[in-house]
Amino acid sequence: AAGLALMTRMDSAVLLLPLGIQFLWHLRNADRPMASLILLVGPALLLLGTWLGWKLSYYGDIFPNTYYAKVGGWGDPTGNGATYVWRYLEAYTFWPILGIGIPLLMWKRTSQDTPLLWALACLACWFGYVINVGGDFMEFRFLVPAFPLLAFVLARLAVDVLGARVLQKRE
Repeated sequence: AAGLALMTRMDSAVLLLPLGIQFLWHLRNADRPMASLILLVGPALLLLGTWLGWKLSYYGDIFPNTYYAKVGGWGDPTGNGATYVWRYLEAYTFWPILGIGIPLLMWKRTSQDTPLLWALACLACWFGYVINVGGDFMEFRFLVPAFPLLAFVLARLAVDVLGARVLQKRE
């Protein structure tokens, strides 16, 4: 799945990074860590290696032309990207919810919150990536891949901060 995700959009590596770090962290307790590593990473590396080798031999580069057109002089990409992310958080009123809710979640969290920590790490990586590349001229399309993770975090905020009893349907 990771190999196919990377073939679809190379920037999916940003979301795969925290997952890979978590995998390596858990791999240290495996009975046969090298065999597990080869079985889980090998197919993706074989698929990606073949595809990137073909791209390099056919096109002479692994990145598309649109990458180089985007990377060319757009002024300050980090400033543009930060403005882009801020406009997104402001337009949907996510910034006060996340600004208050994430510290509360971190304060209340337990050791069973691995999915929450993974989602927060992926969100941080994705927002950092979008800031680094300078955002986009189209409204928030670079932030669409992060929305499921953001929805998960917002749902956890609703349940953990408000409490499950408040959210239950009363009859």
